[in-house]
Amino acid sequence: MRDSRPPFIVLLGATAGAGKSILAAFWEWLSRQDDELLSAQALSIDGFHFPNKVMKRRTILRDGQQRLMHEYKGAPESFDLAGIRKKLSALRQGDSIRWPLYDRKIHDPVEDAIAVTSKLLILEGNYVLLDAPGWRDLRGLADFGIFLETDVDLTRERLRQRKLRGGYGMDWVEGHYARSDGPNTALILGQRLPADITLAWRHADGRGGWVAKDDKLKIWGRA
Repeated sequence: MRDSRPPFIVLLGATAGAGKSILAAFWEWLSRQDDELLSAQALSIDGFHFPNKVMKRRTILRDGQQRLMHEYKGAPESFDLAGIRKKLSALRQGDSIRWPLYDRKIHDPVEDAIAVTSKLLILEGNYVLLDAPGWRDLRGLADFGIFLETDVDLTRERLRQRKLRGGYGMDWVEGHYARSDGPNTALILGQRLPADITLAWRHADGRGGWVAKDDKLKIWGRA
């Protein structure tokens, strides 16, 4: 008999480059190491990016002008927010659903690629805790919120290195940060809903790790 109970949904919000995808995947792996633990499943909102063919014909308002959405891929407007809310609402009702995946080889979403099977879900994404119309509705569809707070300079350097490793030149990387990644980072850090736990990145004794603001929870890793 199918278990129709809704899952426990955790929102994990952070800027791009903060390490939220790796942390969510680690928590999923860790949960499966003990049969007595409720197994977790990491999901991302990246699969809800509008397809490139859509973003290349839609526009968004920037600096008083209509610009192609594709130039600002990664901005809140480039996500199918209604689709995210619809899937989360279905999960809250105990429905069996499939989740989209963002394929980084083709740089496009793949619909219904992931079967959602766990009763503990970690939904990570840049804007899952964004305090903005529509986005703030996600908090009401979840049970718990975690935010990863990072230093702006550290975030910028991580994003720069990611793009450089991807084969982009420094001029393009700096221009992209000024146009897109930088404003997105400022928005995520400065306009967010209160989280149940806020983890801040700290360095100590040659290591770096996530430390809860109340200093009761520490998750150490490599810097």
